[in-house]
Amino acid sequence: MKSTFESLPKNDSPAMDNVFLNYLRQYCNQHNLTFIEFCKKVGIRRSTMYDLIAVNSNPKIGYFIQLGEAMGVHPLVLLNLKWSMLSFHTKSEQVESFNKQLNDASAFIGETIPDGTIMPAGAKFSKTWTIQNVGKTTWEGRKLVYQNAPMQNQYPNSTLLEEHQLIVVEKSINIVKTLPQQTVTLEAVCIAPKIAGHYIAYWKMVDNHGKLCFPDGVGLSLSIIVRTAQVAY
Repeated sequence: MKSTFESLPKNDSPAMDNVFLNYLRQYCNQHNLTFIEFCKKVGIRRSTMYDLIAVNSNPKIGYFIQLGEAMGVHPLVLLNLKWSMLSFHTKSEQVESFNKQLNDASAFIGETIPDGTIMPAGAKFSKTWTIQNVGKTTWEGRKLVYQNAPMQNQYPNSTLLEEHQLIVVEKSINIVKTLPQQTVTLEAVCIAPKIAGHYIAYWKMVDNHGKLCFPDGVGLSLSIIVRTAQVAY
């Protein structure tokens, strides 16, 4: 029997008895979707979905737009369901936060090199993301900037720093002028490490002053698994 929203343990899911969750639960039951299948369908991580359905949480408005597009529902319907659970004080804070987000917001559309892609050691490849300007502000003079901290200099077995490092050819990627509702595709050229392992990298958008545009957002990411050639004896 398939597991749906109905069968999620209450102690594992925040705010199980709220109208927003009930709406999502009903949708999944009608479309015979499990919780995991629903998250994949709408393109939202399970941890983020739990935050969305939690009472008094403060999720980004872009997630409601993303949900609405995937479910065929106007985002305002979902927002009204979410707001119906909040106290007046919290609701006022939410409205103020959402109004700010409406002025400048982005939505994830798609990507190449999905998370978990297996990559040969030392391979050069291009990762692309397509995002949409869903706010009211024109993006101009902005960049996508690599966020990973510098790696340490010491490694076991006398291996070199560059052998363990995902090389990002350009750590700052210019974003062309993007009007509201327009989409833009961004490309990062990378070289896979020479040592087998799981590697993750992050980028975030900054304005023409170098300030993060969406400091609370998750940004854009790359997640690959590097495998080295096996020698047969």
